Amino acid sequence: MRVTSTSYYNNIYGENNKLNQQLFDVNKQIASGQKIQYAHEDPGVFIDTLRLDDEITTLTQTKNSTDNAYKLSSQTDTTIGDIVKTLSSLKVKLINAGTDSQSDASLEAITKEMKGLKNHLLTLANTSIGGQFLFSGTATAQKPIDENGIYRGNDKNMEAFLGSGLKQKYNITGTQLFLGEENNVNRTITTNIPQFNLTNLYANPSEETYITPASTIGDLMGNVAGNSTAISHFYVQGTKNDGEIFKTKISLNSTDTIDTLLRNISSLYGSNQTDVTLNPHGQIEIVDKKSGSSKLEFHMVGATDFDATGIDEANVTNITSLQSGTTDFKEIITTPIATNNLYIKEFTNSGKNNVNGAAVGGGAIVSGDLTINGIDIGALTVLASDSDTSLADAINSKKDLTGVSATISSGKLLLNSMTSDSIIISGNTTNQTATEAATGLSFQSYNTSGLNYDKIPFSKDGASLTSNMPQIIKSDNSYATNSTLLVSVASGNTLNNEVFKMQGLDINGNPFDIDINLLTAGSTVTINQANGITPPVNFNIENVAGNATPANELTYQQLMDVMNIAVTGQYPSAVLPATYTQALESANTLGSVSLNKNGQIVFEDKMAPSTSASISLYDSSADDFSASSNSVLMFNANSAITIRDPKIDLFSQIDKMIQAVAQGKTRADGSDSEDPRNLGIQNSIQMIDDLTEHVSRLQAESGSYSQVLQSSSDRNSLLIVNSQKLRSEIIDTDIAEATLRMQQLSLNYQAMLSTISKVSKLSLVNYL
Repeated sequence: MRVTSTSYYNNIYGENNKLNQQLFDVNKQIASGQKIQYAHEDPGVFIDTLRLDDEITTLTQTKNSTDNAYKLSSQTDTTIGDIVKTLSSLKVKLINAGTDSQSDASLEAITKEMKGLKNHLLTLANTSIGGQFLFSGTATAQKPIDENGIYRGNDKNMEAFLGSGLKQKYNITGTQLFLGEENNVNRTITTNIPQFNLTNLYANPSEETYITPASTIGDLMGNVAGNSTAISHFYVQGTKNDGEIFKTKISLNSTDTIDTLLRNISSLYGSNQTDVTLNPHGQIEIVDKKSGSSKLEFHMVGATDFDATGIDEANVTNITSLQSGTTDFKEIITTPIATNNLYIKEFTNSGKNNVNGAAVGGGAIVSGDLTINGIDIGALTVLASDSDTSLADAINSKKDLTGVSATISSGKLLLNSMTSDSIIISGNTTNQTATEAATGLSFQSYNTSGLNYDKIPFSKDGASLTSNMPQIIKSDNSYATNSTLLVSVASGNTLNNEVFKMQGLDINGNPFDIDINLLTAGSTVTINQANGITPPVNFNIENVAGNATPANELTYQQLMDVMNIAVTGQYPSAVLPATYTQALESANTLGSVSLNKNGQIVFEDKMAPSTSASISLYDSSADDFSASSNSVLMFNANSAITIRDPKIDLFSQIDKMIQAVAQGKTRADGSDSEDPRNLGIQNSIQMIDDLTEHVSRLQAESGSYSQVLQSSSDRNSLLIVNSQKLRSEIIDTDIAEATLRMQQLSLNYQAMLSTISKVSKLSLVNYL
């Protein structure tokens, strides 16, 4: 067979290129450390490598996410642990303050220490890491707690990606920590006026013993010689744990026991729903057996008529009829039994009274100076008609000092508290008969605050007026918001035919009196009294369509719009031409009304640093104790004091504890005019225990997040290593194998070159 030169050299060239390519490939594998560089070199290896690269990238991102979350979560865990320790220190201070041996100087020192601990809590609450605040929710750039202890963050959770569609929350929001809720806590409330055994007290004035469950009603309400068998009537109002409001009268003989009264009270809340007991100071404590509910409320006033006439003036259907009674039992036992010896027993004192008083004028005035809230107004003058405003002018000239303003209407002097506090009048202050009123002034100022449950005015603080009753949705125990329907909070299933009354002073100091009529056909407002308007004037509470809103569709925002219209005096009416929308727009430029974080209604006067306005908002049946006259909503009330509640407001509660120590109050004491609603040191200890348990639970929750994140990070690290190993097996070059192959290819190449060289040198001479 003849081999031509062309074929020979083609073969040589082909083999040379082949070996060169193989040597190049193996060198490239050794140099790059990878088996292939391009997909076409081995599609299977390339696809597997891409899949593993994607998996490694995902795992790496997940690990970074969990690592970053772990840093914040572990810092959160540590910080909450410090908060728990600080709360424990506060409890120690409270226990020390609660001992009887503490002097005023010691209490002052403890107060300062507690304030220092509170400031430390504020510092912990505002802890940040890497420029991110721990407890602000997702608003990590926002400082969570301001200098007033108000939470400014949000309630949104931060989540870390754990892979495979899984996410893990890793933050504790300030809403949880400082404003959280514990569903396992049973709401506990207490009256705040200590109740003494009057039988013992007035038999021996130096013997102050508190009533016990075994004491009699006579011991509680007093026994008067000649009429020791008088029946006592207890007017009880409250709210059950399902949000239903009740109102009833309990009548007992003087020989019945306090335990009988307690059992009667307990039955009002439903079978086996509450525990009603007495504490060591004779105060009634009620524990809700249903945990997680914040609706339980209680109020009671007792009345006994010690007249010998046989007419029981303590047995009434309208509780305002008891205003003529006295809360001082000494007046009863030091005055002979005559036509009126009506004794009123208060159990809860808020320090707030009904703002409206009245004085009937006519004829000659008893000489003497009029003093209001300790301020001398001047000599009394004749009040013969609406045109005689001299006394009202005198009062108003000093209203900044007295906190009381006055107006004249139909021959009556109307007194209004601008500060929502009691109106204390001295001078000619006797509640006179019609005959006596012809020769003087008769003031009716409601100074028996226990008779007023839901008619007391909102509390004033500068330009703000705030209610004290949180609006709580019945279905889930959450606070109402502006968009919440009134019926979602109200007692019962409908608001049809209900009427709310709102009275007080507008921002200019003018009195107003309106009715809010809730009707299925459409809710309306009736103006009974307002500056510049001749009553009655009506207008609709309009919805977005401009129609009157049905009762069960009325929202808190709409109710608060009406409040703002009244308090700013911007009414839609023919007298003051304006549509409802125009009136509301005008009102919103002068003031605002909203629900705060605790579901309480707040009015803000935009025109003055200290408002002249006052507000009382209550059900029109508030005073009626006849059958089926229960109120449907409570906005502001002389309610019992809260000791325990599922809802948490950490800094507000700590402030109350500090105030109790500063005032040296061992227990709640409504007879103390300085701060009648303070819960006292002993109740504060229970409250600090609840706060500590709440924060400790969240610390455990935060710790669980850290553990999950740490486990996830460790697992991701292992998966990354495994994936990298598998990827290495698929695409990485085996250096030893590649080196050996390169050596083999080099030998082959050298052999081929040697052979080519020898073959190339052959000639015919070699065959001769």
